[in-house]
Amino acid sequence: MKEKKNRSETIGLFESEKSFLPHALVYSDGLYHLFFGRASFPSGFSKCSASASGNLLDWGKSEDILVPDFFRPVHICSGSAIQRNGRIWYVYLQKTLFSDVIRLAATSDLCTLENYPLPVISKKTLPKKVRRIGAPRIFRSGENYYIVSGSRSGTLLFQSQNLMDWHLKGTLTDGISTDFASLVQSGNHHILFEMRGGVFGCRYGRLLPEEGVFVETSRFMPLDCVLSPRITTLPDGRLLLVSGLLHLDGRCSGLALPKEIHAGEDGLCLRPVRELLQKRKGEISASFSAGETTATYAELSGKRCEILLKAHLTKAKSFTARLLMTGCRGLFITFNREKGEVDFDVSTLAKDKNYPPVAFSYSVGESVELRVILLPGRAECFIDDGIITFSRGFDDALAGCATGFDANGDAFCEAIKYDLEDPIRRNR
Repeated sequence: MKEKKNRSETIGLFESEKSFLPHALVYSDGLYHLFFGRASFPSGFSKCSASASGNLLDWGKSEDILVPDFFRPVHICSGSAIQRNGRIWYVYLQKTLFSDVIRLAATSDLCTLENYPLPVISKKTLPKKVRRIGAPRIFRSGENYYIVSGSRSGTLLFQSQNLMDWHLKGTLTDGISTDFASLVQSGNHHILFEMRGGVFGCRYGRLLPEEGVFVETSRFMPLDCVLSPRITTLPDGRLLLVSGLLHLDGRCSGLALPKEIHAGEDGLCLRPVRELLQKRKGEISASFSAGETTATYAELSGKRCEILLKAHLTKAKSFTARLLMTGCRGLFITFNREKGEVDFDVSTLAKDKNYPPVAFSYSVGESVELRVILLPGRAECFIDDGIITFSRGFDDALAGCATGFDANGDAFCEAIKYDLEDPIRRNR
């Protein structure tokens, strides 16, 4: 492994970036620093780079932090960081052809590593049933440091007093293959986040660190289908989710819009980071009734905008918001009261770019609230204040900008639209 600097390149993290995956988010000296992985040329193995932002939306130049040697077949995967003694300690997963290793490195400037990355947890030192370890998340509780990591046999908890010597305390999720685990405290609860079968979700409970036990008080609650989800607690107390944006064809389209996690007694909701409010310009409001025929509204149309919609469905069996339309093609979000589902469907003009619809089970009430953020190549949807979220990337085959609505019955709607400034830096 070697360290490498590259100050000549700039990357727009909200744009499509081949092989991009977020690794960790760190706040230091007034800036957010995102560690992310991408392919290393010419070896093709994944490396770790970093980019800084003052608002979580506009990202600057990237720095290569860890680059694999050409003759060493290793992949640098997701991790997390913690501050100690004026430095940032970064733990990450390194995958090789023969083993998975969690390594530790220190940095003061988030551009270079002061210590050669040290192996601190290896699969070889774990019980035989642990056939794979996942991305680590480090945190401190009391006088000790802890790492949670997914594995094929469950989410593992490790403990250390000095960041160097780690030992396994217990398995928090027994018998279930997990990855991208994170453990945080919110009020009187602990929240254990995990990826299970491609779905990212969480459980409420209470951590007993000395016993290595997580006593759950709720079932697993799915949140969204995302890539490389990472949880970070910001200095202002906000709990943040950063993740890769899943393209409709299954690849990563770049960085998904960072989302704030709001935990309540009944569950979690996800909302866009509040910094997005600073990107709003102009405000247009409209009131109308949606019926059997699709009606388009020029004042609510756009390709870089935020639409807040409330639809009253007491007289309608279903309701559809049609976005980014070109004729009868576009992005369709349908609330079906009879089926108790929300459908997300994309229809494009390109015959080879049509994708199967995705349906969510959801008890659609007499009114629904929909918040949609449209940016080039993506849609970020938040239903009923973020109880359900759906983020997807798509290509230029979905090229329209018209917005329309229709309903099976009659649905009175109230909508507000904001145009959004370009969230991608222009100094590329």
